[in-house]
Amino acid sequence: FKQILAGVEYLHSKGVAHRDLKPENILLDANDNIKISDFGLATVFRHKGEERQLTRKCGTLPYIAPEVLVKKYKAEPADIWSCGVILVALLAGELPWDQPSPVCEQFRWWKECKITESPWSKLDNLALSLLRKILAPHPTRRYTLEQIKCHKWIQKVFKREGSKWVGGQDESRSRKRSCFDFGHSDNTTRDGTMMRLSSSQPDMACKWDEDSQIPELVAPSDVLAQKISFSQPAHLEDMLLSTQTQGTQGSSQTPLQKLVKRMTRFFVTTSVQATLEEMKCLFEKLGYSWKTNSPGQVTITTLDKRKAQLVFKASLVEMSDKILVDFRLSRGDGLEFKKHFVTIRNHLSDIIAKGPVMWPIAAA
Repeated sequence: FKQILAGVEYLHSKGVAHRDLKPENILLDANDNIKISDFGLATVFRHKGEERQLTRKCGTLPYIAPEVLVKKYKAEPADIWSCGVILVALLAGELPWDQPSPVCEQFRWWKECKITESPWSKLDNLALSLLRKILAPHPTRRYTLEQIKCHKWIQKVFKREGSKWVGGQDESRSRKRSCFDFGHSDNTTRDGTMMRLSSSQPDMACKWDEDSQIPELVAPSDVLAQKISFSQPAHLEDMLLSTQTQGTQGSSQTPLQKLVKRMTRFFVTTSVQATLEEMKCLFEKLGYSWKTNSPGQVTITTLDKRKAQLVFKASLVEMSDKILVDFRLSRGDGLEFKKHFVTIRNHLSDIIAKGPVMWPIAAA
């Protein structure tokens, strides 16, 4: 996480905002050094000492800051918020909410300091105290990078014990303080205007978006109330807001080496046809929808715990005397995908090859 902060600090020092920070856009090199990738939504917010506010809604919904959904926002606090959500994912293995808006119950709980449920219940008090500062809904109350670096959790010295890194005594058993007032009501935007929710398409007009340099559709009543639409977006750039968390390819390895090193795969001792039959029976048992795209490949569709669509593919590849079963996310939350993969792997344990794979490419 310190490396992520260092990378974001460097970008901001150059006047660049990333605007789509998430685990899928963070890569590791051969020495496990962090590399921030995918600058497709990045923008310059400071030039020759002059800073501008941004207006384009973009990013991945679970990771974007709440002010991004209500138009003009400062670049640095928005990126810092995304870092906070990444930290939750790193520590708890799950995302805190689908989107940071009043329509999301989990986000309302966070604002109301209901922290007895997961993922907050998985965190110790010191980490939670840092996240309260990073994930402060009002950007003016949010920690800066300098303040984050001075926090006790960041300054904690971690040491290696065996194969794990530990950081001193675990405080997770301590009672968590739940009284914390963000000083910001659910139905009020950061500039004090009231937010109105729309269950259909808001009335739309057109104006020029200086940030994106393209015309955008806006509600003519924006001067009186901010709007959120439950269906089609009211702004053209809302289509840049992604609900998916897809990875970025960024390695010099060959496709075959990537396939073998992927964590969401295993080898089986059965034939391709027998493995497919086992998998299809399991998918039926688990309530998944599935279809065969081509010989040796199955597309699986299900819902994650937040009832969002999750789509992934299973490919069977013949390698030497074994069959490699490789799972790859197509659409949805990457963390939820890995949990479903573990469930599938556990159910297929009887046919999974035991022991290390003794051929050169496996060590590549």
